[in-house]
Amino acid sequence: MAELFDGTSARPEQVRVLLFNKQIHIYSNDTLISSVPTQTCTVQNSGGKVWVYLTPDSSIFLTIPAEETVAKLIEKEIGRYHTTTKTSRSRLPFILSIIAGAALFVFVLFSWVIPAIGMRVISVEVEKKLGNGIYTSLMAAEEIDTTQTQYVQQFADQLRLSRKYKLHIVVTEDKQVNAFALPGGTIIVTTGILKHLHSPEELAALLSHEATHVNNRHSLRSILKDMSVSFAISMIFGRASELLNGAAYLNQLSYSRSLEEEADEQGIELLCQNHVNPIGMVKLMEDLKAEEKIQPISFLSTHPLTEERLKAAQKIIRQLPAAANYPPRENLELIWKEIKQEATYTEE
Repeated sequence: MAELFDGTSARPEQVRVLLFNKQIHIYSNDTLISSVPTQTCTVQNSGGKVWVYLTPDSSIFLTIPAEETVAKLIEKEIGRYHTTTKTSRSRLPFILSIIAGAALFVFVLFSWVIPAIGMRVISVEVEKKLGNGIYTSLMAAEEIDTTQTQYVQQFADQLRLSRKYKLHIVVTEDKQVNAFALPGGTIIVTTGILKHLHSPEELAALLSHEATHVNNRHSLRSILKDMSVSFAISMIFGRASELLNGAAYLNQLSYSRSLEEEADEQGIELLCQNHVNPIGMVKLMEDLKAEEKIQPISFLSTHPLTEERLKAAQKIIRQLPAAANYPPRENLELIWKEIKQEATYTEE
């Protein structure tokens, strides 16, 4: 027998209790008065009795002598359920760590491993086709300055900037101060940045910097990483529709600081190899940084210019021969005059 406290009467009612189908069935005078699922109950063994709380607020409960078989069965059944729940909860941090680890693995896979594989398996010819496709899309909304394109291409042709790629320079009529390299060898330069250059050494530095991005396939690497990360995020969060918008154009991608420093250092090496004063790289950085204080510069949004980059470039140049060893190159000076004259003419 058991005692039922119904929460309204101070005196308990004598009842009979059975346990089957994971429910506690309560009988009064052989009449079923209630059936309560064991999963909603809690149990406590105290004072020689098993206390079975039938409601969440414990206002209705049973007391059963602990030695009775039904009391032991109820205690075991309820205890098993709550032990399982407790165990499941205790495993929650472990499960969450597994999920987080899997998400991190997918992210690393798509942001580093797959781009690295892509860099190995994508041939130069395929890279050029990719660059041509991006170029076609970009130029649909741009106007080419054919005269400046001819001059800057002639200027670049006087320099040996790449052994692997034939560099194609295209100047667009755009007031934004910008320049960027496409996969495969095309370098886009805006009329805006040409107007802010003050010497042929600065233009040579700009082209050497962008040529390094081409030679080291930085543009391809940035595109692969950007697309892979977008794909990874879409896989993790199920936003597959965003894949169509994930392949941002290259002029919207930002190079990492390490890639920029690499382009600075190897760009300086190219200047030295071409007998151009490498101080042009520092002057280019200083001029662009000064201009940024006046107006936002697109070039610096994709080529972040930090104080560390500027100091690193200055340190490299201090270790090089003096400027006297880099006399002005007459062929570059002549083409530079044409470029600046054209820039002044179009500005008027």
